[in-house]
Amino acid sequence: MAENETEPETLGDPIGDTPHYSVHVTPIAGGTERAPDEGYYVNMGKTVPLEKLQERIGEKLGVAASKVMIVYEARVLEASKDLAANTVVLPGPAARRRGVKLALNFDLTVDQTMKEHAEMEEAARAEEEAKIRAALEEQTRLREERERLQKEEAQRLQERLEQERQRAAELAAAAEAAGLRPPPAAGAVMPKLAFRRLCEELRRVQRGVAKGELPWLLRCEPTDDNLMCWEVDMTFNEESPLQQSLNKLATDTFDDTKNRLTMQVRFPPEYPASPPEVWIQKPRLKFEKGVGVTFGGKACSPMLIASNWQNGISMQVILDELRAKLTESGAEVDIRVSKKQDYPTAPPMLARLATSRFEGANDFEVPHMIAISGVQAAAFLGDQTRLEQSDKIALPFEFADRIYGRAAHGQEVDFPLIFEVKTRLGRKAHCAIFEFVAGLPSDHCMLPQWVMDDLFIEERDPVRIRGVKLPLCTYVKIQPHTLEFYDAVQEAGGNVQALLLASIKRFSALTVETAIPIDINGRAFSVQILDLKPAGAVRVIDTDVTREFEFPVEFVAAPDLDDEATRLERQKEMIERFHAQQAEQEAAKRSHEGKREEILAKHFEAARDRAVAAAGADTGAEGDIEVMLRLPKGQLKCKFREGAPVTAMVAMVLQSDWAKSAKPWGVKLIVNFPKRELLANETISKDMHRGAISVVEVGAPEDEQKLFEAAGKEGVLVDSDAPAAGGENELPPLDEEALERQTRRAFEVQCFIQAGDSPEEALRRVEAGEQAPSIDAMNAPARPPPVPAARAPAPDRQRLDPAAIVQEAFDGPPLGQEHLARPPEPDDPHYQEITTVMTVTGCTPWGARQILEARAWNVEQAVNDLLEMH
Repeated sequence: MAENETEPETLGDPIGDTPHYSVHVTPIAGGTERAPDEGYYVNMGKTVPLEKLQERIGEKLGVAASKVMIVYEARVLEASKDLAANTVVLPGPAARRRGVKLALNFDLTVDQTMKEHAEMEEAARAEEEAKIRAALEEQTRLREERERLQKEEAQRLQERLEQERQRAAELAAAAEAAGLRPPPAAGAVMPKLAFRRLCEELRRVQRGVAKGELPWLLRCEPTDDNLMCWEVDMTFNEESPLQQSLNKLATDTFDDTKNRLTMQVRFPPEYPASPPEVWIQKPRLKFEKGVGVTFGGKACSPMLIASNWQNGISMQVILDELRAKLTESGAEVDIRVSKKQDYPTAPPMLARLATSRFEGANDFEVPHMIAISGVQAAAFLGDQTRLEQSDKIALPFEFADRIYGRAAHGQEVDFPLIFEVKTRLGRKAHCAIFEFVAGLPSDHCMLPQWVMDDLFIEERDPVRIRGVKLPLCTYVKIQPHTLEFYDAVQEAGGNVQALLLASIKRFSALTVETAIPIDINGRAFSVQILDLKPAGAVRVIDTDVTREFEFPVEFVAAPDLDDEATRLERQKEMIERFHAQQAEQEAAKRSHEGKREEILAKHFEAARDRAVAAAGADTGAEGDIEVMLRLPKGQLKCKFREGAPVTAMVAMVLQSDWAKSAKPWGVKLIVNFPKRELLANETISKDMHRGAISVVEVGAPEDEQKLFEAAGKEGVLVDSDAPAAGGENELPPLDEEALERQTRRAFEVQCFIQAGDSPEEALRRVEAGEQAPSIDAMNAPARPPPVPAARAPAPDRQRLDPAAIVQEAFDGPPLGQEHLARPPEPDDPHYQEITTVMTVTGCTPWGARQILEARAWNVEQAVNDLLEMH
């Protein structure tokens, strides 16, 4: 027996009368998991029926003897017969003396095996269900705890805001009564500090580009001197699929400017209290789901969600993060579509789906739920085909009592039941209720697979669900994703407008920046929702069944569709670009060749002059030693004195007609007998008399960089076009007066747009001098100056180091002053100043207090210091 094998167990006393045979009975592989693999030993008589052996094995396994089968050489033996009657070959006396055992097998009957497997599966299922129940209970407990803490935090915040409003009202009234300041204007005016923050953010990015710290960023500049809108060009790692596809697009279109991604960064009026939006302008991308770029080009990122936004984060960090995400995602340029059309212009209104734009309904909000598709839920809830064919959401049954139970408490139930789904990337969609499902875990919701794909969410991703009231749809603007849509419409033979209207009316709600599937003859075609009225999300369900519900549908051509005239025009432009590129390359080649010839000529002249100067009076005309110089073309007879430098021969070669024509980069002098190269530090000797010396031309470096370097090292040539070593590019000039004028104008236009005006109407009102409507901007109305007696004593100016204060403004307070790390309370005499500095710069409460004390509580000066020095 091997060292690691286990000795089989013995099945009790011998069975039957002597003589006994030693039997080793083992289970058939895969037959039962109850018996050990090594089996059992037993001694049994020759005339004992096998049913006695079955009884012993059944007792050991805990099953009935009738469920055990004895097997010999793949035959099932009869239990009522003994070994001999079953024609089992028994070992003889000599074999028994050697310890040979009779080998038998056993197995359980089929029904017993199935029963065992069923019991094991049931036990495993029960254990798994217990784990799931425990996990769900723990999730429920954690969710309830989170909701409790959130409710308490919301209540504290509400109380604090109320105290702040009361305090601000009292101070404002007192200030107006004392004539300290006029009442605040009714309209919105761009805060000067917000303008300063935008200026500094732009300069910070541009400084990074100028210093070479951001080599992937080619351009970052305001659009038409408007700091609220930037245009950014960036590239990616050369080995990435995205950059390789960008390079291919540039090659295919003969346009070198297409080897980069162009983005537009748009800042809301509330910035820096609210995040900017980033929209890709060109070229169009193709990617797997989950990348975070919508069909319309909007870049989605957790850091650009209002609830996650940190007002101290820099735009350089945001751009770098977006670039990294696009690279990691494996996104590529959709070259076929990009040759025809770029992304559409970003919508005029920012934050079209902001939470504040849609009133909540039925006091229903669950901040964290697990989203699953109907496909996955079918495993434990049965067929969910009806859900998958809808645009609706299924919620746990317990929420039905929560919503419908409002009526029992005298509260109104808002119908229709529509819910907002928000992902961790900030994507949103709106769905009516499908049904409240019994058996769906309390922290789960069910969505159609196509909705999840469009929102970039995977199975079991977290989402936020909120009940909302949506206005009735009055206008839809859509765009098919591909031109295949037109072929399907043509095949269907129907009216496009009627088909679209009928298809859209099957949905419960619509949301901008999402896509919906339109069914045509059993095939689904994605159609993008570009615009909606009267809001960014609308309901299509009309609760008034007595009226005929209609709305116009505006149709925008698919990005890969163009007519013959457009195709010919694009072809013409491409041919023109090709010829222009060819002309540029030819001009560059001629310029390059001319420059190379100029370098070679200057280098030759410098080398000749150095050789002539080194030769001095040894001109090759006089001397006792006669030498024949064999040029690549022609020869020279020269006379030199003994001891003259070898460079005298080089000078003769470089002044020859051959050298004047060839302008060699350098020459070598080779002595034929014995063959060797003469070095520049050698002298002419007698053994060279009447000898022949071969002149070999040394060619110039083929590599242009090496050519410039070699020429520069010898001090012969300085390339006036090359940048000075160690230098950096200059920052592009900024006209701050023009920037501020255009930015403030854009701020007012955006305020009107956010209030609901069209871009044309907003521009007209601004040009007419109308006051922009007020918005919830980051700075509250100015408070009166603190009473001098209540103000902290002025700090010692000698001990304050502004640079040190700025550096510490983003760190925590020193030991012993941890209480200053908390945000100021509304009753703090410097609450408004500290809050404003924190909001604009993103520094800590401790840092805001320190810099304000150092600047005598001058908010503008404190903000400028932090923005310029950090």
